[in-house]
Amino acid sequence: MKQLFLICRQWLDTLCDKICERVAAYMAKKQHSYQEFVLEDKLKKVRTDNKFLQLQLTKTRADLYELQQRPRELRAVISEVLLLTKEQLRAVSRFPVRKSETGDSWETVTGFCCLGGCDMDIYPFPSERDALLFSVMLKEIGYRPPHNVACHACCEEYMKDCL
Repeated sequence: MKQLFLICRQWLDTLCDKICERVAAYMAKKQHSYQEFVLEDKLKKVRTDNKFLQLQLTKTRADLYELQQRPRELRAVISEVLLLTKEQLRAVSRFPVRKSETGDSWETVTGFCCLGGCDMDIYPFPSERDALLFSVMLKEIGYRPPHNVACHACCEEYMKDCL
């Protein structure tokens, strides 16, 4: 009986050793494939980031070229605007130009409140011609004022009404 017990024990030990070896080999293979998967995933991310950066670089180069060409284009536009009379400036002005309420200066309004239509972004000038020139220059360079912006007073009134 003792001998049978020793034989069974030896057989179980051998079986456990074989199982442990196979599990270790399987885990090593699994660990290796997992590491390859992680590395492949990181490589895909790097490739995607690289493509994105190349696209950004191309866009930046195009923007730089456009900005380098812009001064040449603007010289002609500015020279034409500077030669316009006050009446011609008034006719092509995009933004309102008005006499200041506080004195002899003039103002150009370039923004409006989206809630109440209040004037925002008011720029003062010493003469009407300067204010008109500013307004026309903004139009010629393609300036678009921000929209969906509310002044502080209208925003407070709106919040008071909501609550």
